[in-house]
Amino acid sequence: ETGYERNQIATMLASKRSNMIGLVIPSGGGAVFTDPYFPELTHSISRSAKQNNQTLALFLCESEQEGVDTIQSILSASLLDGIIITADYKNNTFADDLLTGTMPFVFIGRPHDTANVSYIDSDNFQSGLLATNYLIEQGYQRVGIIGSSKNTSGDDRYRGYRQALKQNHIAFKEDLVAYGDYSMMSGADAMIDLLPSKPDAVFICSDTMAIGALRAL
Repeated sequence: ETGYERNQIATMLASKRSNMIGLVIPSGGGAVFTDPYFPELTHSISRSAKQNNQTLALFLCESEQEGVDTIQSILSASLLDGIIITADYKNNTFADDLLTGTMPFVFIGRPHDTANVSYIDSDNFQSGLLATNYLIEQGYQRVGIIGSSKNTSGDDRYRGYRQALKQNHIAFKEDLVAYGDYSMMSGADAMIDLLPSKPDAVFICSDTMAIGALRAL
């Protein structure tokens, strides 16, 4: 009746909780606005945070080193209740830094080293296997791949591709393999590199690279 509103800072001090969760995306700010994966991801996390009376703090990093610096700053400031990190770089040291602190954290995507680390991911190996098998079932024999060695999802999808070839007794050919970095431009460049080898089908490891590959075709 008197218009009293709770002081958020005082509440934080008393409860030792900020009701804030951090989302760290170390893949570069540009990717967030060009790759449809990140807006969907951020929207879903934000919606879930609101449903649980949490505020989402977003941290966009332009390089792996900036990602490391950001996480170290978050840990030293102790302003968040927990962190979600997208595991973009295969050999990053994020987990090492986080394991030295007490802040809860979870990765989206399998990190390179999963020891003592919580993460959520899809079955990328099975995805690569299913996608390649589908192309082979359509009668294609020279199935190429545009993969990526940037992160573990690319590695796992590549392994699925190789397994599908093996199961169908199709010889692996190095000239039917090209790599990108999950960007649209890299998908286009990789497709151009593949064309001289005359693949009759190509499994592309990300939607964004596939858009670039289609434009190249």
